[in-house]
Amino acid sequence: METPQNTPFHLGPWRVEPLAHRLSQNGEQRRVTPKTMEVLVCLADRAGEVVRREDLLSTVWPDTHVGEEVLTRAVSDLRQVLDDDRRRPRFVETIPKVGYRLIAAVAAESGDGTASGEPRSSANSRVAWYVLAAVALVAVLWLGRQWMPSRSYPPPPLPAAPLPATPITTFAGFESFAELSPDGLQVAFAWGGPEQDNVDVYVASVEGGEPLRLTTDPVGDAGPTWSPDGRRIAFARYQSDRTCEIFEVPAAGGPERRLGSCGRNITGDLAWSPDGEWLAFSDRESTDVSYGIYLLSTVTGERRKLIAPDGQHWGDTEPAFSPDGRQVSFTRSVSMATQDVYRIAFEGGEPIPVTRDSRSIRGHAWTPDGEALVVSSRRTGARGLWHFPLEGGEPRWVPLAVDHAWRPSFGRGSGPLVFESRVLEVGIRRYDFKSRKGPVDWLESTFEDLDPQYSPDGRRIAFSSNRSGHFEIWTADADGTGAEQLTALDGSYTGGPRWSPDGRWIAFDARVDGQADIYRIASSGGRPQRLTLDRANDLAPSWSSDGDWIYFGSNRDEDRWQIWKLPAAGGAPQQVTHDGGYLALESADGEMLYYTKYGEERLFRLPLTGGEPGEVEHSQGLIGFEHWTVAAGALYMAIADADGTGVVRLEDGREPDMVRRLDDARLMAGFTVDPAGDSLLVAEITRLEADLWRVELESP
Repeated sequence: METPQNTPFHLGPWRVEPLAHRLSQNGEQRRVTPKTMEVLVCLADRAGEVVRREDLLSTVWPDTHVGEEVLTRAVSDLRQVLDDDRRRPRFVETIPKVGYRLIAAVAAESGDGTASGEPRSSANSRVAWYVLAAVALVAVLWLGRQWMPSRSYPPPPLPAAPLPATPITTFAGFESFAELSPDGLQVAFAWGGPEQDNVDVYVASVEGGEPLRLTTDPVGDAGPTWSPDGRRIAFARYQSDRTCEIFEVPAAGGPERRLGSCGRNITGDLAWSPDGEWLAFSDRESTDVSYGIYLLSTVTGERRKLIAPDGQHWGDTEPAFSPDGRQVSFTRSVSMATQDVYRIAFEGGEPIPVTRDSRSIRGHAWTPDGEALVVSSRRTGARGLWHFPLEGGEPRWVPLAVDHAWRPSFGRGSGPLVFESRVLEVGIRRYDFKSRKGPVDWLESTFEDLDPQYSPDGRRIAFSSNRSGHFEIWTADADGTGAEQLTALDGSYTGGPRWSPDGRWIAFDARVDGQADIYRIASSGGRPQRLTLDRANDLAPSWSSDGDWIYFGSNRDEDRWQIWKLPAAGGAPQQVTHDGGYLALESADGEMLYYTKYGEERLFRLPLTGGEPGEVEHSQGLIGFEHWTVAAGALYMAIADADGTGVVRLEDGREPDMVRRLDDARLMAGFTVDPAGDSLLVAEITRLEADLWRVELESP
């Protein structure tokens, strides 16, 4: 693209900032996806001219096989941001069967940030834009990273010195769910205790020292949140049947009192309103629907739903009240590992986005003045804290002397910022089924390696890793040597690789524009081909036994996740299941489709030659939706039972065989058995620690 992507310009009343993916007018700011911004820049460079659809597709999506639907969607999103009407356009005019024309006035920006008044459609103005582009390019290169047409961001500016942080806790194990008291002097948190035998609620001074243990129930407690007066702490307690109950306990210790139910909440994300009358938390009405934000009255026990999206991968979690209690912010997961923070009025209404990055978010907090949110985000690759003003302005990186900051928390007034610093190490380990010796590390790495999958001949392994800075697809030899990067989508969370039966292709899912889509790439390398284009999340691809089809899970059916399939070279998707579905694998003979359902810990089967779907016997206790596979003529499943975690081998007509115990393994994404059925590769958490820290923030 020859247009100066990084240089601001004016489109009618709007100021357009391509690098920030932002349009602003009279203090109001709106963001668009990177691809939508590229479409706008391409049209603006030829303002007043008709730009053919094929020219836009080849310019904006040069390395991806896409159809015209993706361009239509980008133009539709652009019109929505501009408040434009397709039938009576003021900005973008559709030329039927040809393309689009930008009909609004376009002008370069003068030195004072205003429009120069010179239209950009003239040849002279293009020369000026090229000069500005060269200057912008030098500036970007000086920052150390050239702008790329994907969801990537320049690195944060290097500060003179990171802000000094002071540890609050340095205990063994995992201290989490830190929340600062209203007066800023104490922090409540959940911890497994000195013996790491039971997770309970503790309170400690922000200056450190011995913590006070508040709860002792043998079931797990999480998510402590302070009452506005600082006298009580509410928390979530998880019963043996995995339901969630809300209790409160005096902050100085004392008897507990049950406040109500938090249902199917699994994140321990409680928040107490400033007036003390409400607790916010996430819950869902059934395993088939997305999580939403609910409110529980601490006075009457009334429970009401604030917001719950339809058809989202995870939904809305992590609520937080604004200091004045008029708004509730929350994290919305559009797809796995792609989240944004929204805010909504306490009385309800339409949510307003605070971030538009579609990146992994792990907690956020309102600043005491209520004018910004501090968010734990991977917006530049590595996790860090970012300061997001609510009324305009660029997000500001919070430089810390401590890495991997999660779950920030402020007190009600002045005081420090408290956060968790996590150490998370994930590796791929090999378990041998014959020798029963202890597991060995398959691949030496200090990064996160996930989603291992054997090739059909067992010689290569495909996996997802962030060793390049972002999660991409890699391959390596079966002995762990010869690792090579296969994709370079640069910023998109990419995972779920699956080999085609002939080993020539690898299908995977990626989130280039926020939502998840299915791609395929030659196993020898090359350009990835995007296969799904609909406005839905499509995940967890797998191949039919003959290699003609790719199965995947999708929420395009708004009621629940289902299994779909599409031709391996691309084409119209077809729905396969109607009773739910998330990850599907076909048997080697092509006669049976095995699949899991979203939120259910068991396996199902669908005869492909005719018949009704049903549950796979002996699959109860399945760990997660993806810790199972089809290999060597059998089903292999990771099952939790009274003795711990083990791998069960199941063949038709035979009793299940426990082929390997996994001891205390903490499983992550990925589960693959070699074609001979001799060994297992699985991603595990090999180290997980967290301590609490405090830092004094500078004024923004």
